[in-house]
Order: sequence, then C-alpha cells, then structure tokens
Amino acid sequence: SHPNVSLTLRPAILPTSPSGFEVQFTLPAGSSAVLSWSFEKRFLQLAAYAPDSHRGVDVPSPVVQAQVGYKAPHYHYTTPLLISFPTPDFSMPFNVITLSCTVLALFFGSTFNALVRDKLD
Repeated sequence: SHPNVSLTLRPAILPTSPSGFEVQFTLPAGSSAVLSWSFEKRFLQLAAYAPDSHRGVDVPSPVVQAQVGYKAPHYHYTTPLLISFPTPDFSMPFNVITLSCTVLALFFGSTFNALVRDKLD
C-alpha cells in the first residue's frame, strides 16, 4: 500500500525571496523513504548575480519533523547545501574596455606625436 502523501509548494514571489517545499506522509513502522528531485541549471539575469557569484547559492538546512504516535515531535536539521550555477565570464567587459582604450591611446598618441613633433630634416 502507498502512504498518504501531501505536497505543498510555495514558489518565490520575487527572484530574491525564498521558496518553500513541504512533504507530509505517514510511514509504517520499520519502513524507509527516499525523497529526491531534479533541477535544471540555468543562466540568471546579469543583475540577479551576487558579487561572489562563483561561490554559488546557499540552500538552507531542511528540517525533518518526526512524530511517533501522540508524543511530542522530534526535529532533525540536515546539512545545508551549496549549489553552483553556471556563471558567464564577468571579466569579458573589462577586457573589451581595456583593449579599446589601449587602441585609442595608441592611435591618439601616434597622431598627436605626428602633428606636434618638429621635423628635424
């Protein structure tokens, strides 16, 4: 027989706010359960990345509540999770600006030198 399962999902209203996922079910004595889900890694909007985006995103510690009969529930806190998202190369705009400024400086310096320098011949 399958246990009675209740799923509750509270999606995030804003991209920066957390979402919630709750599963309630009853297990017979001596049985076990495995909970897993898959997710898809996606690129975020540029403004959504944190200053330390290469570190990843922290997922807080889940709470497991176990209750046997009518006794007080026991709470178990699991370890938190660090998810690494694919991050674009944030140094590319810096490299483009540096290269463009270098080319402009060389062009301006050569032009200025050719126009201002006295001919020695």
